[in-house]
Amino acid sequence: MGDLRSDLLRRVRDNLRDGASHLARVALDSLAEYAAVETVDREDLRRELLSFADELGTVRPSMTAIHNLVARWRTGVAEFDGDADALRAYAREQARAVRNWADAATDATVRCVIGRLGESGRVFTHSISSTVTRVLVRLPNQRFSAIVTEARPALEGWNLAATLAQEGLSVTYVTDAQAGIFVREADAVLMGADAILADGSLVNKSGTYLIALAAREAGVPFYVCA
Repeated sequence: MGDLRSDLLRRVRDNLRDGASHLARVALDSLAEYAAVETVDREDLRRELLSFADELGTVRPSMTAIHNLVARWRTGVAEFDGDADALRAYAREQARAVRNWADAATDATVRCVIGRLGESGRVFTHSISSTVTRVLVRLPNQRFSAIVTEARPALEGWNLAATLAQEGLSVTYVTDAQAGIFVREADAVLMGADAILADGSLVNKSGTYLIALAAREAGVPFYVCA
């Protein structure tokens, strides 16, 4: 199972295109898939699953969502009482249950943000976040538009701009160097976050801090959607 384990870890570690929320769900899918590891002894299976979870939960240390959802899955698996086959089935079911919980939390977040944005406006965003993307595609495209940065070096903003355009949203695609200028033309800035820390600060794509300063200078509301 070494090749499978390495492959599943790479799916999370090497994906530089998607945000923390999406990768946390990839991690849960990986946990469900890894439950197929071959062993007939319950405790050997549990140790293998928990070891994989520990490694998976730290493979992208800045993305707290991955750690948090994996830890929620891990607690259930660590406490489960049943034979190896039952544990294997439970591990898969627990991954689905945690994912459903996360999806419900994300949907509540999306509804909250849409309420905050009001009836119409121009929304500025930087990098890519699956949660922010869900907000933007659910906005009425006849009343809203988006300003999207390129987000170098991976240019993940290009994929976001293409997705929004396909959904019918009017999109202005700008270079990172133009962010300070175009923030002034927005009605709100909307960002995702790799992590939100205990003191309320956040970890996100490089360039976020300068955009936040530009938004404050221009008096444009700055929202973090995570």
